Amino acid sequence: MAWDAAIRVVEGYDPYRRCALPDEVQPDGSRIGRSVPERNCFDFGPVQRFTGVYFDEFEGQLFIEGAPAGPPYLQPQERIWPSFDEKTTYRGDTRRALSSDDSGATRVFEVEWIGRKTVRAGEYGHFGMSQRGMIVDQVIKVRLLHKVEGYAGPDLLVRQKY
Repeated sequence: MAWDAAIRVVEGYDPYRRCALPDEVQPDGSRIGRSVPERNCFDFGPVQRFTGVYFDEFEGQLFIEGAPAGPPYLQPQERIWPSFDEKTTYRGDTRRALSSDDSGATRVFEVEWIGRKTVRAGEYGHFGMSQRGMIVDQVIKVRLLHKVEGYAGPDLLVRQKY
């Protein structure tokens, strides 16, 4: 943390917020937000094989590393936000399995993938609600475990009291 504070003072940017670029101002005065792709703006650790459970909710995601494939799942102290982009590759039918079904339902998958977690804890994902980010380089296995309307409730995800 002290290192990040030094970077902010010396280099003039916040390492956690360095993905944001200045808005592009249109001729009519409107603004379009821009950002740097996550692969290019965060520091990631080494490539690893990960297994666990992946929650895909409306406006939310959660990867629970090493979780067994059965409810209820204990929400970890450190939330991991996985990111898939144009460089992510998919084995077999895994891309179709992960494609959104636009129902607004929460889908819970058993997954195996190769990727990299962020080196520093910070604010990642939607509204910065996750403490770590992850780039998924290759999706190896996906198996749908549950699908529920709305958000994951206590029957699927037990929220810890901090």
